[in-house]
Amino acid sequence: MSYLFKRKLRTVELHGETFEVQNLSFGERDEITRLTQIIDPLSGTMNFDFKRYANLLNLKAIKSWSLKDEAGEPLPIDENTINNLLDPDFVDELFKAIDVIEPQDELQKKD
Repeated sequence: MSYLFKRKLRTVELHGETFEVQNLSFGERDEITRLTQIIDPLSGTMNFDFKRYANLLNLKAIKSWSLKDEAGEPLPIDENTINNLLDPDFVDELFKAIDVIEPQDELQKKD
């Protein structure tokens, strides 16, 4: 049944590290949309943080990774790791690899 959501996993390799990437459900995408909407309390206008939206989509798509800290402990897959611990160029490259290799809409179309 093509109308039912099917979780798909793919592996992305980058600089010797492995990333398990998954497609996202409608609900997961909707949750990220809600997190990135900003409503001005004074004017009532709504803005949308496109950069954070893209970052959160890519982050949510990462199911697992092989990244470790300097002590050899696994790094958590979260915004703090992406924003504060990883090299910004590496993050950009990773998110591009996830988008290019596994576009979410294409992942959902595959059986």
